[in-house]
Amino acid sequence: MRLGRRYGLAPDAFPQRGNRLGGGSYALQLYHRESRRLIGLTTLREQAILPQLQGQVAPLPVDAAGQVTAIAVGNYAPTITTILRHPGRCSLRACAGEVVGRERPLPFPMVPWCRPAVDGLLVCEKNISVSHIANGATRLQPVVLGIGQAAGMAAALCVEQGCQPRDLSVRSLQEALIGDPWAPAAVIPLLDGPKPGSDAWRQGQRRYLEEPEQYPRSGESAIAWGEPYRATVTESGGMTVMVGRLRRQQVQSYALTNITVGTEHALDLAEIPLVTLRADINHRLAQLREGDLIRVWGHLNRAGPWLRLQGLAVAAYQKSVTE
Repeated sequence: MRLGRRYGLAPDAFPQRGNRLGGGSYALQLYHRESRRLIGLTTLREQAILPQLQGQVAPLPVDAAGQVTAIAVGNYAPTITTILRHPGRCSLRACAGEVVGRERPLPFPMVPWCRPAVDGLLVCEKNISVSHIANGATRLQPVVLGIGQAAGMAAALCVEQGCQPRDLSVRSLQEALIGDPWAPAAVIPLLDGPKPGSDAWRQGQRRYLEEPEQYPRSGESAIAWGEPYRATVTESGGMTVMVGRLRRQQVQSYALTNITVGTEHALDLAEIPLVTLRADINHRLAQLREGDLIRVWGHLNRAGPWLRLQGLAVAAYQKSVTE
């Protein structure tokens, strides 16, 4: 199918003044980069994606019927980047963005994709129906990939069901994303869930689609998962092992100091940041005290640098948590 000449770059996006440079579809000044955005069924605003008071996640988007409309998950705080112009000089200075809110998981609803009066059209990426500030959170590539996956799945379902995007059942789209055998996608942020694609993970996703009022502000489900999600892999020859003192930098931000290196893979550093993709290890780190002597193992990122933890143990290396 060809879109034809009706769709493309907007040739009058920027003004043309006399014989000066300008006009056309591209800005002459850095960071004047926002594209035109769709006037959708609704507009996603910053109020819908800010974390809840005393919480770690944004509220779930719910329609008038009480149904959750989330179809993708992001975690970038709304930020606005500005440019200062110095009059009389060919000089521009980029400024740090104004951060509105915090970097916390947030679900994105389906409705910013569709126009009420346009058939067969779904949009994604920069031109979805969002406010200027909300655009600061939806513009990031990981978020764009999630929205794009959902948009592609929605398009396939519309063809399969013979319906328009605005009439597509949100729940059918959510089920298709959760149940995708190749690339299962979360629609509910769960900070303590098991591996995506597992039966227990799908159980957690579906629980809060059916009972959104039970979704906790912490984003931690406290579900008795139906299957263990800790693997039995411990230290291996391909991992970096270190012993040192835990230093808390801020919430969910840790480093290892006074390091004794157990393998030859490490860098010559006074301290190294610790990161993890494991909910159980994250919980264990939160329980430890400043200065605790710990043994950690995982995969070293030399470019970061940081150590992505696969396991840790306290003091005499008892009470280990492994992946």
